[in-house]
Amino acid sequence: LKSGLLSPQDYQLFWQTILAKQVVKAELVNKTKDGRLINVEVSANPVLDEHEDIVGFLAIEKDITARKRAEEAVKESENKFATIFRTSPIGVYLSTVNEGIVLDANPSFCAMLRRSREQVIGQTTAELGLWQADGRRASLVEQLRKAGRLDSFEQPFRTRSGEIRESLRFV
Repeated sequence: LKSGLLSPQDYQLFWQTILAKQVVKAELVNKTKDGRLINVEVSANPVLDEHEDIVGFLAIEKDITARKRAEEAVKESENKFATIFRTSPIGVYLSTVNEGIVLDANPSFCAMLRRSREQVIGQTTAELGLWQADGRRASLVEQLRKAGRLDSFEQPFRTRSGEIRESLRFV
């Protein structure tokens, strides 16, 4: 509580709550004996005697600094992916493996198909004309399942106007 980062209002609320004989649970920054700041999950309880008077406090703190750093790293990674996904000049889409339902598509992919994002999301890749009835999608799915990745896979596709484009490349 004495890290210098807890606002006076939050500090006051902490004490009001615990003095009202209620439990306080929170995540906050605390200072260790050696002066380091760490993230902690804290549970503070008033200790009552037989007359329900407060005779002390019991606080349990768990260091969650590593978890917080990991959460931040994941958030940063997600933001980088989202930026790359949205701004890539290469058409990119995400779909379910079995049904091929498009979950997301970047602007470049929608432009390739000459469709809006709303017209793409929720459609199957077959409905969008990305796969002909030649079993190539099943082959792609099988390669993905066996190897866990795609080395290289190309597939001609059809735009909204019916034009056949040379190929989508899966890598």
